[in-house]
Amino acid sequence: MPYPFQPKSNAKLHAGQFWPIRLPDGGFACGMVLDVSRDSRKVFLAALIDWHGPDEPTATELRGRQVVAQGLGHVKMILEGFGWITGSLPPGIAPPEPLLWTEHLGGSSWGLFRGLELVARIQGDESEKYPRRRTWGYGVINLLAVKRFNTQQGSPDDGEVA
Repeated sequence: MPYPFQPKSNAKLHAGQFWPIRLPDGGFACGMVLDVSRDSRKVFLAALIDWHGPDEPTATELRGRQVVAQGLGHVKMILEGFGWITGSLPPGIAPPEPLLWTEHLGGSSWGLFRGLELVARIQGDESEKYPRRRTWGYGVINLLAVKRFNTQQGSPDDGEVA
């Protein structure tokens, strides 16, 4: 696939694709596709990656980096942020592991998910050990990047922005 491209849906998105997030100081952070929802044509699992630098991210710089925050987002998150998917990790280089989070499944049952994949059914008291599944508005990843990398206030929380 030629880069850069502007996604109109999640049909051409796959884990490991990334885009720059411009910071107020002129530097960059990085957003990455971790997974794609099969229930929607526009939703994907987005991650803020533990990387920042003076220039746009490259696949080489992203090898071995971790997820610092993740959330379900609409493709407009990319379009209204930087506007383009600018690259992808090469074949054979796995994207970072999604974080664990929980979602209520009904009654006393909770799901423990790694990204979009259900890994276990757990009870309510155990679910308190993990963050809840988050859906991000278009600009949330940008705000988290500024909080993490531009103001040096420490790492973002589990995806909520005050």
